[in-house]
Order: sequence, then C-alpha cells, then structure tokens
Amino acid sequence: MARYLLSFGIVTGSVVGLILDRSLEMMVGIMGVLKAGAGYLPVDPTLPDQRVRYMLDQSRSSILLTHQPYLERYSAYLPVKDINSRELYLGDTGNVGARIAPNDLAYCIFTSGSTGLPKGVLMGHRSIVNLVAGLNEKVYHYNNDKFLRVALLASYAFDASAQQIYAALLHGHSLYICSDEDRKDGSRLINFYNSNAIDVSDGTPTHLRLLVNALDKTNGDMRRFYKF
Repeated sequence: MARYLLSFGIVTGSVVGLILDRSLEMMVGIMGVLKAGAGYLPVDPTLPDQRVRYMLDQSRSSILLTHQPYLERYSAYLPVKDINSRELYLGDTGNVGARIAPNDLAYCIFTSGSTGLPKGVLMGHRSIVNLVAGLNEKVYHYNNDKFLRVALLASYAFDASAQQIYAALLHGHSLYICSDEDRKDGSRLINFYNSNAIDVSDGTPTHLRLLVNALDKTNGDMRRFYKF
C-alpha cells in the first residue's frame, strides 16, 4: 500500500482520504498512509455526500482509498482506488518507510460542525507518541510481561480511536476491531469482550451504560479486565 501511494506521488504532508468500513482493510489503509509519510483523513462512510465532499476539499486530499461500493460516488472529485484492488499490492514486497519528523502530519480529524461548518484538526506524530507514552505510564506499564488483547470501540473518524489503535499496536499488543453491531448493543458487546478474552477496553459513558443495562437484564458477567 505504501509503495503504491509513493508511486502515485504521495509525499510528506500529503493527505490521503479513507472511507472504509470497520475492517482489516481499514488498518491496512491507515498503516499504508503513515508508512508513505503522509497523513490520513478518516471519513465515516455513513456521512452525507455533501459533508464528505466538503471534508475532502478542505483537507486537499490527493487520493481516496475506499471499498468498492463507494468508488463511483466520489470519483468526480479526486482519484479513487478500491483498497482491495490487486494493483495496489503488486511489485516489491520489501519494507518501506518514509523519513518522518515529529511535527509531520499523521492524521486530520474534522469536528462535528455543530456550531457551524466542520473544521479540520491536524495531528502530528509527536502528539501520537506523547499520547502513547502517557498511556504506557498509566495503563500498559503494569502489564509489561504480557501481550494484551485491546478492543477498538471508537470510530476511526473519532479522535479517541488514536489512543486505542496506537497504544495497542505500538506496544506490540493485539487490536480487536469491534463491529458496529456489537459496539452499539450491550449484550453483544459483553459477548465480544468474553469471546475474544479482551484485556483492555476504552469506552465512553454511553458504552458503560450499555454494559450495565445488559448486565442488569441478564445477570451476566464480564470475566476479565485490567482497565476500562
């Protein structure tokens, strides 16, 4: 993925749009963009087209990586590639990584726009490293001798996803992507935790309410957590 983006002309400071469902391909897109030295713009596929076009335009995205159902929808505005297309993964399979400085762009997140037009917030690699270091001190430091299973609940278009994705992967732990259906239903969420033996989860008060309500109804249990 990174090699394809570099061959396309992506350079440090470029923005690559991502419109992806919660999937392994979502992580391939994120990591490919970062390895190419660019920043990614995560876009929720359920957003209205007008909002998506606005975000792509304001961020000056150079290319959009997406799933096949969304290809034609935005092809009139910028180059669009199916993330599952074979051509993205042909050629040299050796490792590649651009030189990245602390202040280089990692990702761009847009605000909700509840008080007007959404605004793009640019986050650099320094901010991610500082976040991961802080989480290591407060959470992961206590489990240095154990590889953990970490749940990804947040939308990748929401800033909270950064602390779930990078705190897990940069510490060598496993990241488990919770489906939309599971993360919005308390009983299914508890089942997701238990069936995947999740050790670490980071949720909002809404998720806590879903869990508590589901436990009250079923007298169920959440068997093993180090931190929520």
